[in-house]
Amino acid sequence: GLHPNLEGHREIFETVKKRNVPLVFFDRTVDTPGFSRVTSDDEGGSYTAVCQMIESGYTKIAHLAGYNFTSIGKNRLKGYQRALQEKGIDVPADYIVKGGFGESDGYNGFMKLFKGNNLPQAIFAVTYPVALGVLAAAENVGLEIPNDLDLICFGGSEYNRFIKPSLSFIDQPTDEIGRAATELLLDEIKHPEKDAKEIIVPTKLIKCETCISC
Repeated sequence: GLHPNLEGHREIFETVKKRNVPLVFFDRTVDTPGFSRVTSDDEGGSYTAVCQMIESGYTKIAHLAGYNFTSIGKNRLKGYQRALQEKGIDVPADYIVKGGFGESDGYNGFMKLFKGNNLPQAIFAVTYPVALGVLAAAENVGLEIPNDLDLICFGGSEYNRFIKPSLSFIDQPTDEIGRAATELLLDEIKHPEKDAKEIIVPTKLIKCETCISC
């Protein structure tokens, strides 16, 4: 498979384009013009999540971020920063921990915050697996979520109802994204002369047992 840094494969995508092969990016995209793409509202969803955290009474909010060379990592970080900036909340440099999108990244990111002796009140995790890593790390050091440290994430899981506490999350409409990408690809096959199109699918906040407003 391709490396997560899709921009590093720009030459491959340009070759595909020159050969007039229909190509639609979805979820993670590239900035290269001329390609159609379907994404969830990564920045808007992250903004909503962090606003919910602020409404829950938190001002010390850290972000376990993804790779900054990916569209989703970059845009979810933007939403986090915008929400805090609008509320006039300063973010210490060590509150943004960049890494990957898996459980081990969440575990290691949390431990980096914990060992820095500047633990936040709450964490916004870039993905659901990262949030699971936070849960495991917090348990290992004897911290209870949400009482000692609160948590919210981008993306959910059908197994979330079995997690204690169940995590509040930004719902990413994967079915809708897949449907829109398929329709867009079929349209490009039928009408290759059409200009590239960008579709941004709205997200919504699902409130569960974490980051519940006061």
